[in-house]
Amino acid sequence: MPDKIVVNTGPLISLAAGGVLNLLRDLPHQFLVPREVRDEIESGQRCGRQGVDLSGVTIVESDGPVDAVTLSLLDRGEAAVIQFALKNGVGTVCIDEKKGRRIARAVDLEVVGTLGLLLEAKKLGVLSAIAPVIEKLLEHGVWYQSGLLLSVLSSAGETLPEAAAGEDR
Repeated sequence: MPDKIVVNTGPLISLAAGGVLNLLRDLPHQFLVPREVRDEIESGQRCGRQGVDLSGVTIVESDGPVDAVTLSLLDRGEAAVIQFALKNGVGTVCIDEKKGRRIARAVDLEVVGTLGLLLEAKKLGVLSAIAPVIEKLLEHGVWYQSGLLLSVLSSAGETLPEAAAGEDR
């Protein structure tokens, strides 16, 4: 994994919902959060959504406004993440949304998501198990394709309890 990762809103909210936001301090990366992502999180908090403690990340300023073409395809946070990574030579982004991941890959960025960070944390011994975290995410309404969940859990040597697995989560 790289030394720097630019992180989008979704993974930050998911890590907070899973009770493992501390991973941003415990994993061997510098996590960079564009101001636009921070603004999305703060806006959500003002609307009553769960708070996200950003003390484990570095808030970065974008180099000018987010590109209008990118904004026509993605939300402001995803667009800012991709644009910051490209302009500043950061080769990896952390995005969960399918469309954002596809566009990031199209411009030759490496993509990791929440589940990838959980898997890395397990492999490094930062987390002893990821299934309980995934259960919390599912309880909070975070959605994953069942095949992806099975693959990640298999890589970690774990399974979800039958009740938590559900249909095509």
